[in-house]
Amino acid sequence: MSQVGAAAFQSMIFQGKTLWTAPELRALVERKAANFRAYASERRRGIPLLGSDELKARLLYNGITRARRTCKVFVRGPDLLQQAPFDFNAA
Repeated sequence: MSQVGAAAFQSMIFQGKTLWTAPELRALVERKAANFRAYASERRRGIPLLGSDELKARLLYNGITRARRTCKVFVRGPDLLQQAPFDFNAA
C-alpha cells in the first residue's frame, strides 16, 4: 500500500489532485499491483538465460520477423555465432 499512497501523494503534488473516486483508486491499486507482479522478482537485471536451442531459435526468429524497420542482434562474442540459435546444425 505504500506505493499506492506515494502515487496518490505525487498526484496531489504534481497535478493538484486531492479528491479520488472509488473507481480511480481501484484503477490505481490495480496498476500498482500489476507493476509489482511484472517487475518485483528475484531477477534484478539482464536477460534471463534461455533454455533449449529450439527456444533460442524461435525467439531470434520472432524478433527478426517482427522488426518494423531494422533489427540489430548483439552477440557477446564471435564464438557464440557458432552456437544455437545462429548455427542450426549445432549439437
